[in-house]
Amino acid sequence: MLCGSAKSQSKLVVIKGRLVLQNDIIPEAATVVLIKLRDSSLAGHAAIKASGDFEFNNVAPGDYVVRITYTGYVKYVSTPLAVAGEAIVLPAVNLIPFPTTLKEVTVTNKKSYIETRSDRTVLNVEKSIVANGISVLDVLNTAPGVRVSPGGEILFKGGQRAAIAINGRVVNLSPQDVAAQLQNMQTSNISQVELIDNPSAKYDAAGAGGLINIILKKGQNEGFNMGISEMAGYGNFAKASTGFNMNYRTKSFNFFGSYIFSTNNTDHTIITSRDIGLNTNFNVNYYNHQKSFSNNYTFGVDYSIDDSHTLGLFVIGYFYNFFLDKNTNSAINNHGVLDSTLFTSSGLNRRLGNIDYNLNYSGKIGQTNQTLTANTDFFNFNRNANENLVSNLLNNHTGILGAPQYFTNHAPTHIINLSGQVDYLNPLSKTSKLELGAKTVFAKSDNNQQFNNVVNGVSSPDAAVSSLFTYTENVTSAYASFTGKPSDKFNYLLSLRGEHTESDANTITEAFRVRRSYTDFFPNVAFNFMLDLDNALSLTYNRRVDRPGYQDLNPIIAYQDKYDFTAGNAYLRPSYTDRIEVKHTYMDKITSSLYAYFTRDDYHFTNFSQNDATGVFTAGKMNLKLVRALGGDVSMPFDVTKFWTLNASVDATYFRYQDYAGQLNKGTADATLKLDQQFQLPAGLSLRVYGFYETPNFYYIYQYKSSYFVNSTIQKSLMNKMATLTFNADDLFNSNRDRYNTNYANLNLTGYDKKETRVFKLIFTYKFGKNMSSRKHVTGNSDGLNRLIVN
Repeated sequence: MLCGSAKSQSKLVVIKGRLVLQNDIIPEAATVVLIKLRDSSLAGHAAIKASGDFEFNNVAPGDYVVRITYTGYVKYVSTPLAVAGEAIVLPAVNLIPFPTTLKEVTVTNKKSYIETRSDRTVLNVEKSIVANGISVLDVLNTAPGVRVSPGGEILFKGGQRAAIAINGRVVNLSPQDVAAQLQNMQTSNISQVELIDNPSAKYDAAGAGGLINIILKKGQNEGFNMGISEMAGYGNFAKASTGFNMNYRTKSFNFFGSYIFSTNNTDHTIITSRDIGLNTNFNVNYYNHQKSFSNNYTFGVDYSIDDSHTLGLFVIGYFYNFFLDKNTNSAINNHGVLDSTLFTSSGLNRRLGNIDYNLNYSGKIGQTNQTLTANTDFFNFNRNANENLVSNLLNNHTGILGAPQYFTNHAPTHIINLSGQVDYLNPLSKTSKLELGAKTVFAKSDNNQQFNNVVNGVSSPDAAVSSLFTYTENVTSAYASFTGKPSDKFNYLLSLRGEHTESDANTITEAFRVRRSYTDFFPNVAFNFMLDLDNALSLTYNRRVDRPGYQDLNPIIAYQDKYDFTAGNAYLRPSYTDRIEVKHTYMDKITSSLYAYFTRDDYHFTNFSQNDATGVFTAGKMNLKLVRALGGDVSMPFDVTKFWTLNASVDATYFRYQDYAGQLNKGTADATLKLDQQFQLPAGLSLRVYGFYETPNFYYIYQYKSSYFVNSTIQKSLMNKMATLTFNADDLFNSNRDRYNTNYANLNLTGYDKKETRVFKLIFTYKFGKNMSSRKHVTGNSDGLNRLIVN
């Protein structure tokens, strides 16, 4: 008997090349791709290094061409390359300028800060001349169509709330906490910000204001790279942060992570005056001093199984510890005479923590670049709040201060969110593609409030305020999306998403439940026309839904004093928005658009209600019948001179609000103006001056006065541009505040809301290793996590 064996293996090779322009300029923004000759499919994408070198790794045997494109230059296509086992080194490539623009085009090694694409606007944050000197919140404040309200909500075109994601992962905090986190997140760790106002059916239907995706830096070159950032600041109080982000890549593995620790001292003042009936008035002065310690971290690893399949693990988490000292003074007047004053103070210790695990897969299947991606997520959130309160009533007629009343409050919350998602893409031809996908999300929220009266050191439950509440929800969805390009001047998107929702809001203590079961369909269409080389026109329509946040549904009462409460509403219904927009783009930079949207059952505003008999004032949510909006915006980024860049944008909208009670049917106009100027000065200095102005406006049931502020930044490059020193001044003139009044139903109220907004910061950043870029990580539970609104 004879035994033998034979082994055969196709050897994967490397294709290398180098790209330069005239005067030895390195065009790092050029697009370099590898094309299979057999079917003209994309076989790889290469990044341009600082030296001008590029390479394709692990290329399988076959016939290929290399294609290089760069704005203002003639496209380069190599001769056919036969890959058969030996490395290939291309001759140096020197792109040729278009002859018709040779005398008019000035080539610089600079990628535009704002890029306009057919389905989104991209802010290349790392290309900003002051990228290390401002926070991510500052970036969003300057972004076209985006506005940050005084309450911390991030609004997109027409004042609709946007979902905020980091690497496709929605930040699971209240609007105020999201703003605080983004304010502490330095742009030195950010690669891009994507503004997607018309997400296709591939994305969750939630988020009437679209999606804002923040992409973190992550190295693509082999080896190790790292960046560190240190910040010290002072406004009304001191604050500081320290953090780093790192990446280590080999041929098969890519490890990445970041960590930021910050401590923040800040304060918040709210002054209100409200009338009760004809004779009573409450003047309330609320002040809190907050000290917080936060830890934010991410960790991930990508494993390239082969050229076509990648498996990844992504972990993101945070831990916050808040210490709040709150003081509320309520002066009660009868017939214009001060009758009594209620003093309430409390010490609150609140701990928030979560961790989210994401396991993801992406791979190519078949011979036509079909792709299959899958995500599974498990999110675990915990909140624990312990508060001690004391309340005294002063009789202003007798000057006698009543005996203090003591209360304790323990309010733990636990939320889990489990999701799974599969997406399939099939490029049917060179001009069309089909996308299909399915997803399911299960969420459960457990809430318990133990509110006690303390008398002579003995605690007894207060049944009027103590409560148990649970909420469960399951959303199952599927979508189909088709993209076609009949000609070079026209392409379109047709997509449809279906979602079925089962929910159960159970208020155990009060023994009532709200169960819902409903199915919705969400169409999305887009038509894009290239009118000529400089002008493009698009028409889009979509329908989207905003389900109430878990805490918005939670009817458990939050106690400020015995006359002021906050409570959720288990009967809140989802909001549905239909939106249509026409957008014009000039030279891929200047954009202008007209839009209209209609929102039914809008619940996004905070409603104030008042009991005239008891004087109790409650803040919560309710559904409006209809919100209609018609508006337009213009964004104009351009270079004034070689050293002066200006981004100007205007967004103007007419709103009309209607409620179910017939007490509100009002129309109003609102306009915002942004002017962002950046100056590149000699000796490695950069200067940024940003101004914001919003006209007086009516928002839901509140009439607001105008708002405005100015931010400035100056930055110095150090250590051969490896380090930067930045001085940043937010709200330079301390003018950013909220002033409003309302006269709705029986509520007549005026208010003033001021946070610590004028803050001066000194920031030092240092980076070493190879150039850093990014790979997006999109998790499957973004919609559910966006609704973890924790107050």
